[in-house]
Amino acid sequence: MAHGRAQFDEVALMAGIRPKRTREIVEQVDAGVAGWDRHAQRTEVPQNLSLQIAEGMNMARGW
Repeated sequence: MAHGRAQFDEVALMAGIRPKRTREIVEQVDAGVAGWDRHAQRTEVPQNLSLQIAEGMNMARGW
């Protein structure tokens, strides 16, 4: 069974999403996630929670 990005690509293909569009979606999500720190500060997310969320998002981005 595929893991990480390969698994995502498989699911997207099964859903009828073409590889080019899949890459675009991943890039858009990665760009949104990259701005988490600024968003968390701007919305006053408690620092310990912000760090936990950032850690989880970084792990997910490491596929």
